[in-house]
Amino acid sequence: MDKTVLQAENFTFDLNKGISYFTQEGEEYCSLYARIKQVFIDSNTQVQSFSLEYINKVTKKLETQRVSYSKILPTGIMSLMEYGVDVTNKNRAELSNALIASLDLAETIYINSSYGFDHFNGTQIFVSDRIHSSHSINESIQVSHDRYDLKPSGTMEEWLDMYESCIRGNPTLELAVVFGLASPLLAYLKQTNADINSLLIHLSGDSTTGKTTALSLAISVAGSPNIGEKSLLRYWNGTLNSVMASLEGVHGIPVAFDELSTNAHSNLTSLVYSLTDGVGRARANIDGSLRDVGRWSTVMLSSGELSIYNRLSQNIGLRVRVFDFENTQWTSSAEQAETIKNITSRNNGHILPAFVDFLFSKDTQSITTQYESQVSRLIAQMPESSTKQRVARKLAIILTAAELVNESEILQVDTEAISEILVSYENNHISERNLGATALDKLMQYLIVNKRSLTRYGHRTVGYLEGNTVCIYRDQLSSILKKVGFEDSQIIVNSWIKSNDIIQTEEDRKTTRRVIDGKRYISYKIRIPEAYVNEGLKEVVYDGAINAEKIRTELTDIMD
Repeated sequence: MDKTVLQAENFTFDLNKGISYFTQEGEEYCSLYARIKQVFIDSNTQVQSFSLEYINKVTKKLETQRVSYSKILPTGIMSLMEYGVDVTNKNRAELSNALIASLDLAETIYINSSYGFDHFNGTQIFVSDRIHSSHSINESIQVSHDRYDLKPSGTMEEWLDMYESCIRGNPTLELAVVFGLASPLLAYLKQTNADINSLLIHLSGDSTTGKTTALSLAISVAGSPNIGEKSLLRYWNGTLNSVMASLEGVHGIPVAFDELSTNAHSNLTSLVYSLTDGVGRARANIDGSLRDVGRWSTVMLSSGELSIYNRLSQNIGLRVRVFDFENTQWTSSAEQAETIKNITSRNNGHILPAFVDFLFSKDTQSITTQYESQVSRLIAQMPESSTKQRVARKLAIILTAAELVNESEILQVDTEAISEILVSYENNHISERNLGATALDKLMQYLIVNKRSLTRYGHRTVGYLEGNTVCIYRDQLSSILKKVGFEDSQIIVNSWIKSNDIIQTEEDRKTTRRVIDGKRYISYKIRIPEAYVNEGLKEVVYDGAINAEKIRTELTDIMD
């Protein structure tokens, strides 16, 4: 202690003589030494707790204990006996008054448990293992993290040496590093661009592609990639709620989920919407009241042997929210992968904090201008599509991060090569966002497998073949499309009409009605692509079959 005797109100706190106070009769003894030395204030909830410094009545040693406000009130102070505080029924009222008076002597420390961007007293800050800001902060702020370990390990120099020898010159690995550094940029931009959502980037392929190494490299810029309780590299095997809970309050720190196959849920559509929206599910407190909904804004990385699209409904919105880099070769050899893992496991958490300091050195408008410039650049390079603008605005976050990394001079990446990878990605995936074509392909595959159900007769028929077209009964088409992953059949039908894949007898009618054996059937008449006709998906006509059919069937082209 700097001082052994302190005064607050009418109480004297003497390390050697204990607590005394003055009355009209003179000085009275209260107890052995005890006082509130520090006040801890949660910067988000404003809830206070205290560091109680005291002489233990049994050991006679100076000790400290973290206590709540209720424990220093007269009604709760007797509970401090279990820590060795000199409190009795006789002195508890005065000791309570003394501890409350000692608050005037205590140091105030704000506790921040956020991950990434936050605000403190109206000032924007970024929380890693320390507080980053463009303005000086006079108050004492202590970072307290119980979910992720963001404390730097090893040295920045060794990580950068590894980057120069193993990463630089390999555009895919440089891109992995940029994935991690795009996290704070995304959260930074979202503060002024409400339409920017979190990015989910999935790396799929077999074990030789180095996808897990790429994940480890990406998150090593921010913290520990070592599998463990506080690692930024996690597994997909938790519940859907636990996956979202792991992201709550994260605004600019990359988080990775390895091994998609370990997640037991066959359909992750709802989860992916929540992950990319950055909004958790409403949950109740013990007393039944609703908890505040958790929010996040960051880059989430994922890996698995199979494409994440296999776990999602066929939906254009999902294809522009999730970017699946399939069968990309991230590492060039097993030796390179092992070197990267070894060095990043010992040296991590240095690059992102340095990059955030650089972001704070720039003004918001200049960063936004750079971002909009990259959006325009990508739009000019990407092929035309209905999703072009949306995809460009997402991929531009990654490209802007690459440009800013070079500007920071922390390390250098090949922005042209990274741009080529991103544009190539879009070229390779644009056809997958054509829901009509994808749905038609899925439908034909289903019909090839279930060709026996294509007959005019029988109880389990879904439709029938007619030349090189297939007539699918209206009630059956919706069911089949749901089975192959398309929730809204009407969107698909409208798409097929625009592409002339549905044959319309009359311009304003979508369906055809045909009377067979006196019973009316409503169906969609769909062209069968040539590739599937060649595979045998067509009407087989035998001698006399057509005449027999004409005798059996009363044809009526009644359109819906």
